[in-house]
Amino acid sequence: MLRNFFLSGFRNFRKYRVFSILNLAGLSLALASSFVILTVIRHETSMDDRLEDADKKYFVTLVQTSATSSREVGLGTKNLEDWLAGKNSEISEITRVRNVGNLLLQNGNLTFERSITLAGEKFFDFFNYPMLYGDPKKALEKPNSIVLSRTASELLFGAQNPVGRQLKMIGEVEMSLQVTGVVGEVKNTHLRYDCLISWDSKTKEGNSFGDWYAYSMHLYIRSDVPNINGELATIISDRYTNEFPEDNLHLKLHALDKAYFTLKDVQFLSGFRTGDSETILILQIIVALILIIAVVNNININTSLVLKRIREIGVRKVMGANRSSLAFQLLLESLLLVFIAFVMAITIADLSMKRLTDLFGDISLSPLSGSSIFVTIALIMGFLSGIYPALLASRFEMTTSLRNQISGIKGKQRMRNGLMAVQFAITFGLLLITIVVYNQSRFIRDSELGFNKKEVMVLNVGGSIKITDNYRVFLNEIKKIPEVETASIATDALGSGYTNNSFYVAPEGITDVKNNGVMCTYFGIDTDFINTYQMRVIEGRDFDPNLTSDSSALLINKTLAKQLNFDDPIGKRLKLFGENSRAMTVIGVVGDFNFKSLHNDITPTAFYLTKRNYWSLAVRYQKQNLSALQPKIESLWVQFENEVPADYFYLDQKLSEFYEKDARFGTIISIFAGLSLLLSLIGLFGLTAFSIEQRLKEISIRKVLGANVGEVMRLFIQRVVFVFTISLPVAVPIGFWAVEKFLENFAYHIPNGPVLYISSTLLLIIIIITTVFITTLKASRSNPVQYLKED
Repeated sequence: MLRNFFLSGFRNFRKYRVFSILNLAGLSLALASSFVILTVIRHETSMDDRLEDADKKYFVTLVQTSATSSREVGLGTKNLEDWLAGKNSEISEITRVRNVGNLLLQNGNLTFERSITLAGEKFFDFFNYPMLYGDPKKALEKPNSIVLSRTASELLFGAQNPVGRQLKMIGEVEMSLQVTGVVGEVKNTHLRYDCLISWDSKTKEGNSFGDWYAYSMHLYIRSDVPNINGELATIISDRYTNEFPEDNLHLKLHALDKAYFTLKDVQFLSGFRTGDSETILILQIIVALILIIAVVNNININTSLVLKRIREIGVRKVMGANRSSLAFQLLLESLLLVFIAFVMAITIADLSMKRLTDLFGDISLSPLSGSSIFVTIALIMGFLSGIYPALLASRFEMTTSLRNQISGIKGKQRMRNGLMAVQFAITFGLLLITIVVYNQSRFIRDSELGFNKKEVMVLNVGGSIKITDNYRVFLNEIKKIPEVETASIATDALGSGYTNNSFYVAPEGITDVKNNGVMCTYFGIDTDFINTYQMRVIEGRDFDPNLTSDSSALLINKTLAKQLNFDDPIGKRLKLFGENSRAMTVIGVVGDFNFKSLHNDITPTAFYLTKRNYWSLAVRYQKQNLSALQPKIESLWVQFENEVPADYFYLDQKLSEFYEKDARFGTIISIFAGLSLLLSLIGLFGLTAFSIEQRLKEISIRKVLGANVGEVMRLFIQRVVFVFTISLPVAVPIGFWAVEKFLENFAYHIPNGPVLYISSTLLLIIIIITTVFITTLKASRSNPVQYLKED
């Protein structure tokens, strides 16, 4: 019997191949899209799943508050580490980590720039990353030990085991290192690591490398005390606040099984990966909606095919088929179609993720690895798609089936119209999200940041002691290059993200600045900084190189002036480094600017002139002469520094890195929202084609009675547009909620206004009308004689 059912299914597939191919294409696209999105979601939600007892290990952050602002930072201190270990019996283990940026490692004639992370000796007790060579218990036990990633090991030593070999660190920091291990690279972890160096390592001069970061380290703790409703964090934070009330700090604990998402808004997370739970929610919704659209399409097309097969069903009943066998046959045919679509979809999804690496990044999972989940989804889809048409067919009366008539046809029409309305509501929401994602991406790309990010090259001069010791000469030589318009040297570059140069600033005479001041980021600059970045001075003036009094002057941004309640800030005196520091006079106000991601609010900022701690040199160049500038910069660098290679970036490219993940997920959302629109159009095309086929005689009679092509088309377009219109009251509120969830990730974003909804509605109506028009064009031009000759 099963053999007959399969043969019948294949025959009907050939007989109604247009509808069957539409159905198969829609199912394959829907399943492939869902498999890809679910693979992305699994990758994002599986971060740190290899860590043992991740729910008992926590990342420690500090919340700093003032009268006007609050921020959460991912930095602790050696004193905080000692306090956590000594005053909290709930804590059983603690370790410190600090990414110190890219430094040079040398093995003989081979020199490579690698990302360096300082780590405590208990690092591998805490993070059970796989060791390829070496003993994880002892790898970071001794000073000047280094553990390499597999990539770094192969670059420096080839395929051999490097444990016991010697390396040199050169450049800004010089020290000898011994390789004590090679660690495997785990992609699904929030902590980025490449080369790990023991915290107590000594530099060439005998200084402790780790001591440089005693006031800016990342702290992890382990506690076996259950953290029910955050009670553990509350206990430790209250204990700290009571002991050190003057610090005005609150401690927070982020469990590592959730840290990838909860650390999203924490500042100063160099070397960390963070995720966005709102984006994951949107992707989950898109998966659900794509599958719903596919099921609705399948139900509608299967129902249409059942109505075309009523005579066959009547004959089968005459031959002895009962209701259950008919229902089983139609359900089996639906499952068979879904099985073929599943095989096609899993292949498409796997190939797509392997080919589109730029879009999907370092996702290490394959759709094939989740095949059991995907098989379940396919089976559910096949059952839901086939059960209604199967039950419908089994209820047909034998006599009406043989006469090719169906009772209650209007009820079936209402059912299909209702399903179409659901489909249109979903399509509207996804089209709306696509438009919002595109417009927000364009908004980010084109937003004015308060400075000109184009045509700026930034050199990391802090990586070379030779250049920082002779920065004036080097800077003057840079300015002599013909392609250079201007150049400036400073403690930090705009666009480098969060800087640790922050403290509470308060007007002169104010005490207790931690409670009464404003948390402010400060930049030590030279007199060409404002001009190089092309910032606007909106009040007062810029620094004057001819005025020695400007050595105690300040420029502030508009946000800082506002938070200090300064209506007229010029001439006001501020203490930038605490209440015991000297007061400095405000000589100018620059327009607000955003040197971090647009996910963050504008930071209160101050600029002062400094003659030390210069790390970044910004060069504004002539756009058309970039190809000539770069070799000249590199040649000049070699004249001053022949060991450390030139390290530089272009400011606009650096800023785009803030939104790299946003751009990738935005593209993913847009692509699959667009595919859902295509699925809806496939369903609409199939339904319209079936409806036309049912009404060919009616169309012919209307044409004989004088109806023109436009009138015939209006019959179908009116019905479809009416169904879309009744779906809007449901679609618009849901779409509004989805847009709000997406935009709340950005401190600065496009407005969620009526223009979005009107434009989405009009666009979808145009798409719907175009689809129906193309489908009905052939039928409206047909010869009436062809369909009326039998009557």
